[in-house]
Amino acid sequence: MKRVVCVLLAALLVVASSCRKDEKDPFAGKDTVTIGVEDVTFYLVTLSGYHSTEKSGTYGFFLNTNRNNLESNFGNKRIQEDNYNTWKDGGYYKIKTTVKPATTYYFRSYFHTGGVSADAEQFVGEILSFTTPDCTLQAYTDGAEVKSPVEVELKGHITVDGDSPSYACIFHYGTSQNQLDQTVPTFLMSAGEKSFSKTFAPPQVGVTYYYKIEVDPLLGDEYVREGEVKSFTVPGPTSGNPVDLGTSVKWASCNVGASSPEQYGKFFMWGETSQRSTWPLDNPYTDIPTVLPSSRDAATANLGSPWRMPTRAEFSDELGAKCIAYKTRYKGKNGVLFVSKQNGNSIFLPSAGYYYNSYGYEGTSCFYWSASPALQGTETYASAFYTLTYLDSGRDPAVLDPPFVNNRDRADGAPVRAVRQ
Repeated sequence: MKRVVCVLLAALLVVASSCRKDEKDPFAGKDTVTIGVEDVTFYLVTLSGYHSTEKSGTYGFFLNTNRNNLESNFGNKRIQEDNYNTWKDGGYYKIKTTVKPATTYYFRSYFHTGGVSADAEQFVGEILSFTTPDCTLQAYTDGAEVKSPVEVELKGHITVDGDSPSYACIFHYGTSQNQLDQTVPTFLMSAGEKSFSKTFAPPQVGVTYYYKIEVDPLLGDEYVREGEVKSFTVPGPTSGNPVDLGTSVKWASCNVGASSPEQYGKFFMWGETSQRSTWPLDNPYTDIPTVLPSSRDAATANLGSPWRMPTRAEFSDELGAKCIAYKTRYKGKNGVLFVSKQNGNSIFLPSAGYYYNSYGYEGTSCFYWSASPALQGTETYASAFYTLTYLDSGRDPAVLDPPFVNNRDRADGAPVRAVRQ
């Protein structure tokens, strides 16, 4: 009797052990198993499988939208849409892979103990399927923040069910609501990021721009989403004449001889009051006054008193201390926009170029005579506001640092911007 009891107890222990083993590893004894899918989204899915704990080798999944294209022969062409090949000891595994929205996929696990050689052991699991949901991604154009005449921040966001995929963003903009023919460089957003912004320098001031966001989840053209069209305005030079910039004098809104801020107006040798038809290499006026007399002042002679040419200090100290100088464009012309720190008013000085024997440097040389002689007191030079505006090449910073004034040859023919009390 005791012997029978012992035999029964031993049998029970074996059964119990077997049950515990099966509960821990229900696929024991199987070479590979296609278990299923988890976390199915319109762009990403997790596949799960199993391969024998008795063997080591490479494993993965065949995945295709055509059930008949799930290869089982490792010597033939393998499905490359999503083909994982990772060495792992036996057990369970999960692999994430990208998918397309609203699509039915077929998949099966694979496992083999060696390479693609004929003597390798090769196994595949059963074929299962899943269907991805439709793309829920939507793009929205948010507001624009005009931080300065040369810096605007465009903003946008997306909505999507669950976490967002990685996606590319691009802002389209233009001066017509129906023709957004310019773009801010494309930038990439990481998975999970739903808000974004991009700062850029608008091509011109004094313009209303229209813009929208385009979001590409990199799943195909049919899944690209666009936001609505919105607008922002970059202020240009202040209207009216004269313009109060918070300096000790008020400034003309345009050059002597011009009728709008972007026009170049007349060109003068220093100390002369009319524009020449020819430009010799020497200026006959060789006096060295403290400041040009009214009879030699091009602004006074052409506009009448109390208009006059600004002094060196009014250019360098006044504008330098009380304004921010931005290199930009206005109505298609390169130049410098001076914006008052005190009241926000502004004037635009176009890069008119200059004459020296012949005309040149239009668009790159922003050169304006002052009423002051050269710092060194020489008879061949005088003081001028001068800077270069290579806006297309990126060679110059957008914000100009004072002082703005240096010495130029009196024989140069340059425009004049007048001031008055």
